[in-house]
Amino acid sequence: MKDNSKSIKNMKNKSVIASVLISCIIFLVFIGILEIVLRTTHLFGAKTSYLKPDPILGYRFIPGHKYWHLKENDHPVSDKINSFGWRDKEWSLKKSPNTYRVAVLGDSMVESADIESDRTFIALTENQLNRDGNHKVELMNFGLSNISQAEELLILKNDIARFSPDMVILFFFPGNDIDDMAKETASHIKRPFFHISESGELTLDTRFSRTGHYKIKRLINLFKRHSALINLIGERYQGYKEYRRNKAMNMSDKNWKEALPKYLSLCTTNPDQTFTKNYQLNKLLIKAIAECCREKSIRFMLVTVDLTPLYIPEYEKRNKSIDSTFDVNFFEDDLGSYAAPLNIEYLGLQRIFRQAYENVGVPLHWNHWNYEGHKVVADALAEKLKPILASNKDEW
Repeated sequence: MKDNSKSIKNMKNKSVIASVLISCIIFLVFIGILEIVLRTTHLFGAKTSYLKPDPILGYRFIPGHKYWHLKENDHPVSDKINSFGWRDKEWSLKKSPNTYRVAVLGDSMVESADIESDRTFIALTENQLNRDGNHKVELMNFGLSNISQAEELLILKNDIARFSPDMVILFFFPGNDIDDMAKETASHIKRPFFHISESGELTLDTRFSRTGHYKIKRLINLFKRHSALINLIGERYQGYKEYRRNKAMNMSDKNWKEALPKYLSLCTTNPDQTFTKNYQLNKLLIKAIAECCREKSIRFMLVTVDLTPLYIPEYEKRNKSIDSTFDVNFFEDDLGSYAAPLNIEYLGLQRIFRQAYENVGVPLHWNHWNYEGHKVVADALAEKLKPILASNKDEW
């Protein structure tokens, strides 16, 4: 009887083990099929990650990695990150003879992920400036989403300088560039921050790279760059965290009907004090970028991005109805005044976008610039650069 009982028990154990193994195999096959479906169809916007954690910037592109992007456009944009880790054509460290090299620095407006690389304002500007054929102008895209002047200063020193550019153009976006100056207001905090010391000097804080969170993020990224499923889960989780953070800080556009977003309070006579402090740090970092360029004999230009969608009169009127002192041209005028005594070349896009909209009568944005918007930026930038290039042709 004991032998029979033991035999029955062994058979049951084997049956349970077999069931578990079969279940595991079925689960793995299901995950494998799901991964293939997500990779081939990009269902739910799924894709493998083309970003990696970085101990200085927080994150950056993976050199040579293919990317797929679909958010605002009506079709996906795909290509390959160049070997230096930027969303642009392939570059050479050594500049070609008779070439004027321009490094363009900024956030998602410069990265232009929703536009094919050959149709971005960078490519369009380059094409306009090279029409005469006598000299070559090379514009290089150093744009990366969600960065601010903190990361941009670091990119200038660690990435751009080794390409020996003749000019650096910094695109300042009055919005998340201001938000991201301080941990208390930034969309995410696993990134570098600059602080002003008691002596008035800028000090860099990259303590995020020594946290357990960053180490775990590096480990997970090894899977995200090879699995569309894991990356999709990670993106959804990160998006949820940012939504909760923005909601907690009352920064959601849903509140715009009752009160201006806090960065836009700077355009009124009653600015938010926290964002006023952030904006002053923006200016100090812009000055630091200009000084870094000057030390390396690089010409520097500052471009103020238009307030989206406030180039459309009805949106400006809505803001004035909330606060009658609202000035849609505040950042353009204020930064122009700031740049002049520092001998910084300057271009403001707010009035240019208003004029372009009134001329063509069609929106120039999705959330970021659409194809028409990129044309407007390219035309304005090319016109600004032409006399500068003409006066420096002997130096090429």
